[in-house]
Amino acid sequence: MNETPNLPMTGASGGFGLAKNVDMNNQNQVRKGTERLFTLLSIAWLLTLIAIGSSSFHDSIQAALSDPVFFKTRENLHRTPPLSDRLKIYGLDDGTVGFLGSPEVTTKDFTLLLANIAKKKPKAILLDKLFGSAPSDPEHKRFIEELIKLNVPIYSGASIHPAELSYRKPNDLHDDIYSLDKWIEEDVGTYKPFLKDSIHHVNGFVYGFDEAYKGLFKGMGHLGFDRIGSVYPVVAFGDKIIPHISLYAANQALFKDEMLLLDGNKVPLTDKGGVIVNHRPVRMFYEKMKSLKAVINRARNDIPEDWIKEGDVVVILFNFYTGSTDFLEGAPFGNLPGGLMVSTMVDAVMENRWITPFGHVSLLILLLSILGAVLARTTGPVLYWPAMIVVGFLYFCIAIYLFAYKDMMLAWVLPLFGLAGAGTIQYVRQRLSSEIKGVATQNQLLVERALRLEEEKTNLQLAERLNLGRAVQQILLPPLGSQDHGLFQFAMSYTPNQEMSGDWIYIWGKDKCEKRIIVGDVVGKGPSAAIPVAILIGILGECERAEMSMESTFQHLNRRVIALFGRQVTCSCSAVVMNEGSLEIELYNAGSPGWFYRSEEKARHISMRSTTLGMDETAYIAREKVQLTPGAFIFTFTDGYMEGARAFKRLITKLGAMDTAPELNELQDMLDDVGKAFRLEDDKSLLILTTKEKSKLKLNAAA
Repeated sequence: MNETPNLPMTGASGGFGLAKNVDMNNQNQVRKGTERLFTLLSIAWLLTLIAIGSSSFHDSIQAALSDPVFFKTRENLHRTPPLSDRLKIYGLDDGTVGFLGSPEVTTKDFTLLLANIAKKKPKAILLDKLFGSAPSDPEHKRFIEELIKLNVPIYSGASIHPAELSYRKPNDLHDDIYSLDKWIEEDVGTYKPFLKDSIHHVNGFVYGFDEAYKGLFKGMGHLGFDRIGSVYPVVAFGDKIIPHISLYAANQALFKDEMLLLDGNKVPLTDKGGVIVNHRPVRMFYEKMKSLKAVINRARNDIPEDWIKEGDVVVILFNFYTGSTDFLEGAPFGNLPGGLMVSTMVDAVMENRWITPFGHVSLLILLLSILGAVLARTTGPVLYWPAMIVVGFLYFCIAIYLFAYKDMMLAWVLPLFGLAGAGTIQYVRQRLSSEIKGVATQNQLLVERALRLEEEKTNLQLAERLNLGRAVQQILLPPLGSQDHGLFQFAMSYTPNQEMSGDWIYIWGKDKCEKRIIVGDVVGKGPSAAIPVAILIGILGECERAEMSMESTFQHLNRRVIALFGRQVTCSCSAVVMNEGSLEIELYNAGSPGWFYRSEEKARHISMRSTTLGMDETAYIAREKVQLTPGAFIFTFTDGYMEGARAFKRLITKLGAMDTAPELNELQDMLDDVGKAFRLEDDKSLLILTTKEKSKLKLNAAA
């Protein structure tokens, strides 16, 4: 027995005070370290969101999450603006292809169609097609010349490619309509910084209408849109400006005071030089569209096109039949045909219906992150979440209101992430501590204990029917307490959690030189575990009579458990094999916590990783030989005492401080103390094996 030496009073008090100060310093260091950690986490979260908000990834978030919510909510609020009555859309659909017998409109029909439309004096006719090849009709020159004489404002599409296309001639853009002087009334030189920073730039080759159409088309406009549905109203191509085809629906388009003006109205550009498309449900376009079939037929018969009024803008979609249409996938109202994207832009130009981007995404993220942190620091655990939900919902409602009623788009996805993330980080920082973790663990144990008590209540109702089962289990248990075998002493304990248990101990080789002790734990407790225990012990008896090896016994036991219980019952086992004349032992393990060994002032955990019996046909059984020394001891236990790496680490520390092998009850108390925070209420079994002291070994040898 170790005794604590008597210390002088002053020394003892000084030592206690020093320990207290050290403990307080450690606590302060932990607290400061935790605060630094959460501060760094908050900064990292904020910088990550700002980086995303400043990148093209934010555009993808806007298109995938924000836009569908905005446009569908506006539609549900009946705030979607109607299409302009002055917009007339014709489509070359499947009916037209069937009527013509071909997806191509002949030059004659093309001439008759445009001439018949031109009689109504539309402001512009916009053709959603490149016309990159000359007409195959040998009389195409005559037809085109007839159209040129009508002096109709017809515009076609253009496409910009980064690489030159074979067998296609790029457009040289020599016409004045594309020059900077045409677009900028002021000094062109002063606008170069604005064009560089605010207008989308492209490089490559521009492909538009063939030379055969020269003089017929007044100009061409690009038809492009990016994968998120953004459209650039104008793009800078070297020292040229290429407008989107929809801009030809305006009377005047120019740059003034570093703004893009259409008929004197400012076009709200994004920071990348694009505009937000004012999407509508596809059905709205179908209500405003007509098939080219009837239009061409009326043109052939010289019947006026009464649907068109003077000053209207006519859009003709030549790729609107099955298999020819390109789509903007993932648009707010579903996949949107590219021709309808052009029509949407034309409507915006005609009616000045633009959506203004609020911008300042980084500033919004910063402000809402600060607001979230303030809420976390000023509200208690009861008010924090309601306050966070109310603030977030209020911000979302403001964004919806601005969009539906003011045509302004306010970013809400990333700012709300900033609000929730920064607020939650601060909330955790304010309220998490080691005591909270302890309370959480205790609450979990209390919940589990309540569940166990409920099970016990049910089992008590069956108590009268379990007398036979209890008696059988008592008969099957070997004598507990301390026993000798050659150079070893071993002791066992068994503490059921209920009247019947899933833990079991089996001694193999009574009155023989070799003795095996097996400790097992069937998953569960009470009758549901005790019944399989009785069966398993019966199987072990068969194995012992057949003189099977330990590993063969475990494999046979595994197969029998699977066959009998169909993987509904599993069992973990540990075993030790001892011989009378040797200090070498063999350890076996199948899913148990392993063995804990103390020898020569060293303590270690022999984990012996393995699989539990009853889970798979081929079980992995761990096996290890250990040479014990006089005075050493080794033990194993079931998980009713403790489980988990942290608990085992504390146990090893305790063992390292022990000088002699403990008595069985001392070991039980130590395991209970170490494992009290790392276990659930369950059956507890313990086996300790000690070697005899050197003096006792000599006496045994002399005898």
